Order: sequence, then C-alpha cells, then structure tokens
Amino acid sequence: AEFVRWVESLPSNQTPEWLGLPGNAENVLLTTRGTALTIKLLKMQALASDDDDDDDSSSSGGLATSPPAHQQQQQAAEAAEAAAAALASSSASGVPRPAWM
Repeated sequence: AEFVRWVESLPSNQTPEWLGLPGNAENVLLTTRGTALTIKLLKMQALASDDDDDDDSSSSGGLATSPPAHQQQQQAAEAAEAAAAALASSSASGVPRPAWM
C-alpha cells in the first residue's frame, strides 16, 4: 500500500536525468525526428515533381519541359540530408562540431 502511494505521488513527467540520460536527450530526440521528417517531405516533393514532369513530357510529345527544376530539387534534398547528418552529429554530444570533423 505504501509503495502504491509512493508511485502515485511521482510526477507524471519525468526528466531524462531520472533515467541517467543527459538533460538535452529529449531535445536531441525531437530534433532528430524533425530532421528526418523534413528529409522525407523533401523526397516526397521530388517524387511528386517527377510525376508531374512525366505527365508534362507525355503531353508535350515526349520532351521534358524542365529537367533543371528536378535537378535543383534533388540537390536540395541531398543538401538537407547532409545538413541533417551534420546536425545529428553535433547535437548528439551537445557540443557543436566544425563541418570538417
């Protein structure tokens, strides 16, 4: 009975330190999830653009109307992935690292 009262008296939100994790563990987790979501959205946008380009090329006699736009989106997605990797490596330790590391 005493144990149950003790458990019920615990706060509903526990800090990461309670589990032996660093204080910024939740922020790192949320940042990583947000970055992964952003990368997925950029990839989906690039795929949707590919579908639109395919539809445009079939209606214009087989000639693609704007391959540079697709290339720009692909480069943007690759840059986002690189930025996410750099962010993940710097925020994992809590100390920002130079880009060359």
